[in-house]
Amino acid sequence: MNDKTKIPSPTDHRFSFHSANGMLPLVKSIAKDVFRLHTEIVDTQERLAAISVTRSQSSRKSNENAGEKTSPYSNEVKAIAATVEGKQNRLDACVKELTDLNLVAPESGKPFVDFPAIYDDKDVCLCWKIGEPKIAFWHLRDESCEKRRPVDMALIPKPIKIELSSSL
Repeated sequence: MNDKTKIPSPTDHRFSFHSANGMLPLVKSIAKDVFRLHTEIVDTQERLAAISVTRSQSSRKSNENAGEKTSPYSNEVKAIAATVEGKQNRLDACVKELTDLNLVAPESGKPFVDFPAIYDDKDVCLCWKIGEPKIAFWHLRDESCEKRRPVDMALIPKPIKIELSSSL
C-alpha cells in the first residue's frame, strides 16, 4: 500500500508454493493491519478534507462579520491529523515488514500480497488475497493481481518428508 512497492529482481528470494502457504499465518496478520490502517487513513483524510472545506467557507463568512477568529475545533482537527500521521507510520512499518520478508506489499487499497516464485518455468507471483484460506492463485510478475489465475496443482511438487531413524 505504498508507492514504493517492491518489484522482485531475478536475484531475489523465490518462494515455493508450500513455503509461501507456510508463511500465511504471519502474513495474514500483517496484511490485515495494512489494509485496515490504509482504509482508516483514507477515511479520516476524506473527513478532514470535508471539515477543512466547511471550515474555510464558514470562516470567510465569520471573518466578514467579526474579524479573525479561530475555530473551536482547531485543536481537535490537529489531534485527528496527528492520529493519521501515527497510523501512517504504523502502516509504513507493516509494509516494511512485508518487504523485509521478500514479499510484494499490497498496492493502495487492494487486499493482495504477492510471493515472488517460479511457476511452470515462469517468473511469477503467487497471489494471496485477504480472506482466502490459502494461496491458490498466481500472475505474471508484470501483471496486476486482477489478472491472477488458479494454480494448477499438478505442477506443484509434493513436499518432501524427511524421517529420522530411531537410532539417533
